[in-house]
Amino acid sequence: MSENNTEIILIPTKITSSQIENSITALDKPYIDLLNYLGLPTDNIFSSVDERRKAIFALYSALETLPIEQKSYLSKFVASIINGLFDGALAFLWDETIRALNRLIIGYDLQYFYDVAGSISSKYKGLLSEEELEAISAHDLLEISQRIGLINNINFKRLETVNFFGSSVLTMPNC
Repeated sequence: MSENNTEIILIPTKITSSQIENSITALDKPYIDLLNYLGLPTDNIFSSVDERRKAIFALYSALETLPIEQKSYLSKFVASIINGLFDGALAFLWDETIRALNRLIIGYDLQYFYDVAGSISSKYKGLLSEEELEAISAHDLLEISQRIGLINNINFKRLETVNFFGSSVLTMPNC
């Protein structure tokens, strides 16, 4: 971007890496100016420009494999990536992962799921409806899903790690 050209372009197929980096930097300026104006910290808020450039270039190829009905939640994810809020992007993906798991449970055998849930914790006894799935913690949801065979041991460990680190990261200052 030259000084005469204030256009911000983030479509990787139309410009070079350095042009995307310039666009990302230009996007940062108004956010940082606002944070400074409000007297808020600006250090360690956004991921590096280089990390965001890499993510933008990787997004297209990763997303083109998904059917359109699975893309609705991704706008928030992409906006978070572009703006360098990777913890927010993780939160959006995790929320969608839990919703997808809930849909699998409902399609599989909700009553069986609740029977196993009740054996894990008495607080889950008496749950019956699809809406009540929200009462089950993410950790327990993963454990029950593993026990009834919806997710295998490897994916359970992966998702449990994401759940642990996601919870840790999202509660830490300066993430």
